[in-house]
Amino acid sequence: MTNCLIVLLTYCLIGWRKLRWAVYPRASVVGTSVPVSPSVAQRSVPKPTRSVILSNHSISQSFNKSIFFLCVLCILLSPALAAPQPPKEVVRPAPEIAWRELSGAPRTTAVFRGRPVVVLIAPDANDRSFHRQVRRLRPSFNRLTASNAALLVAFSSSDNIRIPSDIPFIVATNGAKVDADFAAAGQFRIAIIGKDGNLDYITNKVIPGQRVVDVIVNSYASQAPGR
Repeated sequence: MTNCLIVLLTYCLIGWRKLRWAVYPRASVVGTSVPVSPSVAQRSVPKPTRSVILSNHSISQSFNKSIFFLCVLCILLSPALAAPQPPKEVVRPAPEIAWRELSGAPRTTAVFRGRPVVVLIAPDANDRSFHRQVRRLRPSFNRLTASNAALLVAFSSSDNIRIPSDIPFIVATNGAKVDADFAAAGQFRIAIIGKDGNLDYITNKVIPGQRVVDVIVNSYASQAPGR
C-alpha cells in the first residue's frame, strides 16, 4: 500500500508540473527559458486564443481523469496489499505411517497433526545404528516430551516388535512400506516430521538428541505462530 501511495504522489507531482507549464508559458531571456509568474505572463504574453484555452482545458481534464483512475486502482488494490499473507504450504509432505493402539484399533500418523513426530527406521531391533540412536535420544527425552513429540519406530524386516527400552516407542505395523516410503533401502534412517506434516529432516546418520530437539524447535510450524 505504501508503494502505491508513493507512485500516486509522484504521478501527481509530475502531472502538476506539466499542467503548470502548459497553462503558464515560459519567457525567453537571452537564449534561456525561465518560468514567469502569472502577473508577468499576463503583461508579456498575448491573450491566448480559443484553441489555446481549449488545449489547456483538455490537458487539465486528461490529468484529472488519470488521477481519478489511479486513485480507484489504489483503493481496489489496498485490501489485497493489506491482507495478511497466507501461511506457507507444506512443501515436503511426509508419508503416513500406520500403527495400532494397545486395543488393536488402527491409526496413522495423521492423528499426530499438530505434534512433531520422530521416526526411527531400521532393519530390526538388533541394528547397531538403531541402538546407538536410542542411547543418543535418552538424555534429551524430557525435552522431547516437553515438545509433545511422538516417537515411532519401523523395522523393515519384522513388525510389532516390543522394544526393551525406557523410551515409549510406537511400532509401525508395516515396516517394509515405511522403509520404501522413506527410501531407507533396508538401512538405518531417522526422520523428523513437523507439526504441519512436513518432512523437516531425514538422515542415515546417528545424531545427538539435542540435534533432534533443535530441528523440532526451529521448524517452520513451531516458529510461525510467533512471526
